[in-house]
Amino acid sequence: MRSLRPSVLVQATRHTARPADRLINDLASLDVPDCDTVEQGRTYIVFAPRRRRLYGSGRAVALAILVCLGVLIGSAWSVVVIAFLPIAVLPLLPLLLDDRPMLAIGAVLDDDGSTLLTAHGRAWGELAAAVEAYLANLPPAPLDLEGSAVPAPALTVAGGADPPVATRV
Repeated sequence: MRSLRPSVLVQATRHTARPADRLINDLASLDVPDCDTVEQGRTYIVFAPRRRRLYGSGRAVALAILVCLGVLIGSAWSVVVIAFLPIAVLPLLPLLLDDRPMLAIGAVLDDDGSTLLTAHGRAWGELAAAVEAYLANLPPAPLDLEGSAVPAPALTVAGGADPPVATRV
């Protein structure tokens, strides 16, 4: 079944100097109408359109159980009625055929010290525009003279008799 919401395929990868947790927090704070954050972790976020709460999995299962009970009670009248038991799957079909676009964005620390941001999925309307604008305005990872990203400063531990203190070199 086709989605009722027109969507575009998004596949993008960017290297940036911005930390991964800040990238995910920035994306989570995007104010896009008709869009929910379905799942969010430390290094990823998943967007999907808002669902209407009218018909969901709870109602579908309740209807399927009612149909099963109706068929089983009807089978007491005639055994042939049990042939209608597969009809109990019908209330679940709208959920199986629901094709909602989703967009997943992940941010991880790369080997060279920059952050690798990857976006994959289908975006719609304002979300596509917001994510495209955000990706276009990301600060690029700093490059050295050879054209590769400059590694982030190493975290070293300096200490003596006192507990170790983390410092940047």
